Amino acid sequence: MNATGALEEVRALSGASHAELERLAAELPCDPEGPLCLPFFQGERVPDLPLARAAFVGLGPGSLTRGRLYRACLEGVALNLAAGVERMRLLGLGCERLFAVGGGARNRLWLELVASAAGAEIVPLAEGESAALGAALQALWSVRRSEGHREACGAVAEDWILPQGEPVLPDAGLAHSLAVLRARFQAAQAGLYPASSGSG
Repeated sequence: MNATGALEEVRALSGASHAELERLAAELPCDPEGPLCLPFFQGERVPDLPLARAAFVGLGPGSLTRGRLYRACLEGVALNLAAGVERMRLLGLGCERLFAVGGGARNRLWLELVASAAGAEIVPLAEGESAALGAALQALWSVRRSEGHREACGAVAEDWILPQGEPVLPDAGLAHSLAVLRARFQAAQAGLYPASSGSG
């Protein structure tokens, strides 16, 4: 529910472009004790928090710069996506390679954060705006299943998913800092939204 939309909130506040904000955020280190964004501007589905609203916590002197707020948003979204990936892994789904689509796929810093937070390779796709493609592939898989084929959904989609550019790999140092930040993220989420405790 909250990915590029969360970044757009900071962009609108600052008046800067996403490219400028990404540059400013990339100049800053991941600070495990720094500002933290729970990016639930529109509620959230994972975790199940439909009525939640966003929060910035851990603000201190210098926290309200454009680059720092943008980075906090990037990190918050990355941590929430990583929590969703972790839930899928707990259900037995392999998530070692993830595909990036949409506007966020053009943000190199964001891809690095997601790769390191989720512990997975991130592969940008040639078809960046792929909601319609995904729906068509799901329909194709459903038709083939109704005809008696027992292919996995991934096998049906394989010929249509075309990587573009180099994959982004997790960075061990960044992953360590994000793990510390993730513990704070989970504690803040549980404190602000007690019903979410244990829901991912």
